Amino acid sequence: MIVVLGGGESGVYAAILAKKHGLEVFVSDSSEIKPSYKALLQAHHIPFEEGGHRIQERDDVHFVIKSPGIPPDAPVIQQFKARGVEIIAEVEWAYRQCRGKIIGVTGSNGKTTVVSMIAHILKHSGIVAVSCGNIGYAFSRAVVEHPEASHYVVELSSFQLEDIDRLHARWAAITNITPDHLKRYGGSFERYVESKMRLLEGMKSQDLFVHGPLPAYARALLCQRKPMPRTVEVPLPEEGTLWLGPSEVWVFDAAHLPGRHNAFNASIAAIICRDIGCSREQIHAALKSYRLQPHRLERLVVWRDIEVVNDSKATNVESARFALEAQKRPVVWIAGGLDKGNDYEAIKELVRQKVKALVPLGKDVDRLRQAFAGIVPVAEQVTDMCGAVERAFELAEAGDVILLSPACASFDLFRNYEHRGECFKRCVYDFIQNREKHTTRK
Repeated sequence: MIVVLGGGESGVYAAILAKKHGLEVFVSDSSEIKPSYKALLQAHHIPFEEGGHRIQERDDVHFVIKSPGIPPDAPVIQQFKARGVEIIAEVEWAYRQCRGKIIGVTGSNGKTTVVSMIAHILKHSGIVAVSCGNIGYAFSRAVVEHPEASHYVVELSSFQLEDIDRLHARWAAITNITPDHLKRYGGSFERYVESKMRLLEGMKSQDLFVHGPLPAYARALLCQRKPMPRTVEVPLPEEGTLWLGPSEVWVFDAAHLPGRHNAFNASIAAIICRDIGCSREQIHAALKSYRLQPHRLERLVVWRDIEVVNDSKATNVESARFALEAQKRPVVWIAGGLDKGNDYEAIKELVRQKVKALVPLGKDVDRLRQAFAGIVPVAEQVTDMCGAVERAFELAEAGDVILLSPACASFDLFRNYEHRGECFKRCVYDFIQNREKHTTRK
């Protein structure tokens, strides 16, 4: 019997994929399974349990598919390993069942944007491609719903890469590797790097690996690889350019892709898509129609010459740095949340240059406040989004930009970064609407 650990998006669709292949499968979750996922399991006649992993007591379990949220040191994992049961990641399971070619993308920042860009260019060029993985649309689900796809563009987190075995990316990209999720790895940056670099495990000499800046340890691991895939290292291009090689730089309209980091993301996508077979004209046309995903430097409104930008996806310092660099107006910066051990030293000079005021948002923002006190004016701490928005508008003047780019996780006040971004939008639009009504009455 196959056991799927985790009853969320990836686990449920891994089970459905197994069922479609006529296999006996059982889903086990330590928490309560959402009603919508229960309904899916019931519709496919898949048995499940919730509120604990009692399945580990059975001796007829021969194979385990693990959802990425379950850490490798979880007791249920250790018990199955002690019995010699094979344990693989959900993405590994999906790979084993799919017929298409894999484009794997990972990195601490920018991976979702690169995935969506690659998929957009391929689709625009007439190639049947599906974006999936760590974007809220599980790889297993993509295989179930789009078995005809010739290419799967898969975003892969370090958690998902921990338990891969045969997964073979014909094209792979690592945007960057900076400290993140270190609690999962016992505070070891090296272990985090090792998880990211596992993306290259199945690559062959004819495959293509594209990457941005890598830490020394990652470069050392890369040098040890045999066979070595074709490798391209992409520098940070100028805004509005695509870097395809030292002597090949294309110019493109960057009005809707602000910042050098988006030129970098687009360069990685262009290199991979050209290698797949897309023409220069197809790549240019696709990027012209491409729009950034929500919560990534999302330009919401310009009101009384105050621009408002939603970059809620910036859950670490490096992401916030990219957002600040992209701004051409003085910044009223809303930041804060669940601090993951952030080192703000690297952006202090950038904050001095770009930021006119900081609005700290979150339950515990002492480290954030201390880091920038004396560098820029720091407002009083606020613990609700609408309060942060109101304070930011009070501090902003015509010609400024209000930027939500938290540099922290969202889980202190919000369900996730999407929830945080949606709350920001609602508070911004409500504030403007109320002010406009007040002005009209006068």
